[in-house]
Amino acid sequence: MNWKQLVDRCGLFVDANSRLLLNLLYEAEEELTKECLIYEDEFTKTLASESSYVYLPDIDSEDTSLNGSSFVAPIQVIVNGNKIKAMHEDEFYYQNDGSLHKGSPSGYSIKNKTINFSHILKASDVVKVLYYGMVRDHTDISPKIPTIYHRELCNYACYMSQIKDSPDVASVFANLWVQSLEKVKNSEGNRDMVYSVREEI
Repeated sequence: MNWKQLVDRCGLFVDANSRLLLNLLYEAEEELTKECLIYEDEFTKTLASESSYVYLPDIDSEDTSLNGSSFVAPIQVIVNGNKIKAMHEDEFYYQNDGSLHKGSPSGYSIKNKTINFSHILKASDVVKVLYYGMVRDHTDISPKIPTIYHRELCNYACYMSQIKDSPDVASVFANLWVQSLEKVKNSEGNRDMVYSVREEI
């Protein structure tokens, strides 16, 4: 469904300004993708100089301000075409002076919206990160999340639009929104089980 169709759908249940409903639907997509791992995105960065870290896409990061989503969780990290694994920083192999070795990284860790590598990368190295993101860009005609989740957005918009004037109605849609989150999280868990089986196979 596109944004206009979703606004019209909300209008079947609540009496609210169309612009307000549209903005609340945008907000709902952000909330849903922040709470549930359903929107996949990626970014690629070619290093301009040596570095052992790269900033991940985030709303407050100037370095990644053009991304349409903020980083929530990793899917894959690829350096120069090679997939590397998640590690704890205490698993990194350090030199005697405590500094990292230079070379191709074997793994990465994530902290404070920054991806840290096990080795110092050289200038011109290419880092590609596939990740689950929180949608921030709503310029498309339809939501960016998978179509099967579009109607769930209406529960949030109807709930928020009625908080002040019709708290009883708002309460009904608040419960439906919570149910929506649980339903999406359950489907997300089932999907991860399938992915895990495929990885093992």
